[in-house]
Amino acid sequence: MSSASLCASLTIEATLSLTLFMFTVILLSVPMEILDTQRKVQTVLEVTGRELGWQVYRTSHTVHPAEMEAGKAAEAGEKGTGGWSELPSGLILQGYLKEKIQTAGGNKVSNIQCGASRVSEDGEWIDLRASYQVRLPFSVFALDHVTLTSRSRKRGWIGAEGGYFSEKNASEPEEKWVYVGRDSTRYHLSPSCHYISNQITAAAYADVISGVLRNSGGCRYKACRYCGKTVSAGGLVYILPSGEVYHGKQDCSSLAYYVQKVRRSDVEYMGVCSYCGSG
Repeated sequence: MSSASLCASLTIEATLSLTLFMFTVILLSVPMEILDTQRKVQTVLEVTGRELGWQVYRTSHTVHPAEMEAGKAAEAGEKGTGGWSELPSGLILQGYLKEKIQTAGGNKVSNIQCGASRVSEDGEWIDLRASYQVRLPFSVFALDHVTLTSRSRKRGWIGAEGGYFSEKNASEPEEKWVYVGRDSTRYHLSPSCHYISNQITAAAYADVISGVLRNSGGCRYKACRYCGKTVSAGGLVYILPSGEVYHGKQDCSSLAYYVQKVRRSDVEYMGVCSYCGSG
């Protein structure tokens, strides 16, 4: 083979290799471009859904002036906010979505359909849907586009009347507080209830055994099943004023109740203690 033929062969191979390499790079970039376009469309739906949720709040609740100003400032900081005077729906909403999606997707997006987008009459549900076509950089077996669908479903603001800035109604009753202990099955009206009280007192073992010291109910103390056998004659034991047993260790696990103060509305399902709640 002559040197001229060898050079020609190498040139052809290099040309084919470069062509295949460029084709592979373009082919691999297509899915990334499609995903990026889909992300932009989804962002449009999410932002619009948030704007509609705020509009539902403004049109159906008494808004405090401070909260209204905060909402206006947020709208001013977001490019392309609707600024609607009333809740949009139907063709107005579809036209707005089409315009925003076309702006975000550019010439890569076509045949945008938003007819399935809905806002419920009470404003509670906001369901935005968009079907569109993304153009491919080259045709693949006569296929020059990919059809995609994006959706964003949100709930309108349905919180308390007046919003976060509203003042508390003076006629509303104040929240009541109760007490619960570790592993409690009832809530207690008093932290000194004997079921959760942890006012530990040291006493002579002989006085407890002989019955000189009794609980507030007048009954003798019994040995704790966990640490009662560790007590020696002449030693100290630990008792609770309303307890039923004496303990050989001050850190006995049965003494650790960890009384907590909680709102009654949070634990009302437990029911009140029969001892401190009977009065």
